[in-house]
Amino acid sequence: MTGPVRSGKSSFAASLAQRSDTPITYLATAHVDPDDAEWCERIARHRAQRPAHWVIVETATWSVEQLCAFVRDRPSGETVLLESLGTWLGGRVGLRAAEMLDEYLRVEAMLDDEASMLADALIAGAGRFIVVCEQVGWDVVPPMPSARLFRDVLGRLGQRLARASDQAFLVVSGFALDLRSGSGSGLHSPTAAESA
Repeated sequence: MTGPVRSGKSSFAASLAQRSDTPITYLATAHVDPDDAEWCERIARHRAQRPAHWVIVETATWSVEQLCAFVRDRPSGETVLLESLGTWLGGRVGLRAAEMLDEYLRVEAMLDDEASMLADALIAGAGRFIVVCEQVGWDVVPPMPSARLFRDVLGRLGQRLARASDQAFLVVSGFALDLRSGSGSGLHSPTAAESA
């Protein structure tokens, strides 16, 4: 599922996971920066909103290989909510910020390879995966190389996963449209709790 910032996509993803009637594993991808008080508070709010019965797995320090292995090992009777591809990729871009200025194309190829590895694992995995992927690129071309790289790699990753998925939702202003249905029947109006 995709959508812009504060569109309601995370709430909608959580509601889909809750309806699954299976054990739910939540893959958190955010790096915690202790020097950024606002970011720490934001992550704490997210943690507090997650249901107590979900299994929470913090993946920010994992290698791509570790994350892919974990995804591939999920059993068929489990729902995995990956939140979010943009946060995951942002961490990967951040690790290579210094290299990017001199070796943009090599870093782009490396990130595309890592994104492909993750996409392959998600597509081949036996579990039911709900993946949140920020929608980027509806604005001007970013002036910074790192932002352009992030936008391009995330856009390609989102396309690949959407093509391989059973359902693909675009969430805007709290409403979700199933892009595969091609009709308004995929609209979802959030409850008050979901839109909080």
